[in-house]
Amino acid sequence: MRSIIRPVRGFKFSKDEIIEDWELVLEYKENALEPSENSYKYLSDIYGEGCNLACRISYFYPELTGIQDECLFLSAESMVADLALVHGDHKKLLLGDQPIQFQTSKFKRNNLTNLSTWMNALFLNAICRRTRGLAQLTRMNLDLLRPEAAVRHPPHLEKKVAAFQAFARNDSKVGKKLIEAQHATDPRLNQGFETDFILAFDVFHVHLLALLIRGEEQEFEDVLYQALEAHHDYWNIENAESVSSDAFLSFPLIALAGIAYNRGMRFEIDSEYLPMRLVRGEFDFSESNRTMK
Repeated sequence: MRSIIRPVRGFKFSKDEIIEDWELVLEYKENALEPSENSYKYLSDIYGEGCNLACRISYFYPELTGIQDECLFLSAESMVADLALVHGDHKKLLLGDQPIQFQTSKFKRNNLTNLSTWMNALFLNAICRRTRGLAQLTRMNLDLLRPEAAVRHPPHLEKKVAAFQAFARNDSKVGKKLIEAQHATDPRLNQGFETDFILAFDVFHVHLLALLIRGEEQEFEDVLYQALEAHHDYWNIENAESVSSDAFLSFPLIALAGIAYNRGMRFEIDSEYLPMRLVRGEFDFSESNRTMK
């Protein structure tokens, strides 16, 4: 079995700090559930802090699976809700099993609510096996998520999102869109953006999706391992206290590996970036009233 180990970081969060951050996520959730004109503003706080906390737990306190999993689910749900509001879709939005009730139909577009959020929401909802969230994401009109003039996306992102949405929809044009996405990740077409990031992440995501669709198990495992190596090398910053929490887990690779696992594909890789518990969908609901339906 091939293995990739995360580097040791020279800083630490105490368990008390983790619990404080968890309580903050729960406070954001309660604020988002309040029927007020400003409640929607807490959605981005939930998924911003929730994702970060889930990643930190995986590194510092992996035994806190209940908190980690509830952070992942709340982040997945709040991302979908935030994106749905851009579409004017205020109905049947949930945090846990509780409906979100907004008292205004006028929302200021959040610059964070864009194609990147859609892509991250797809990965998180796939990890959490949230069929409702995935269905909502597949119905969304991506034209409404194009960036405002003040917000720039690398040119390849729109093609990547279109390919993944076509896959989620079982669209017959997914092959064509995958080819377009693969071509669009060429660094020469993304000048002015961080091409190292595109090569370390986006190229692998599109390649893995193509292999997943074709059911090429061995090549999927090989490329998955290469993607984990690229993730490791990109985030291997020695003793960096400011390192992004993205360094601790790879949500896109967990999601893609999880979809492959659900389709019967198996791979022999051991990595803390890719917890098999999450790949297999084995969640701990001790911090919530959830059940897998």
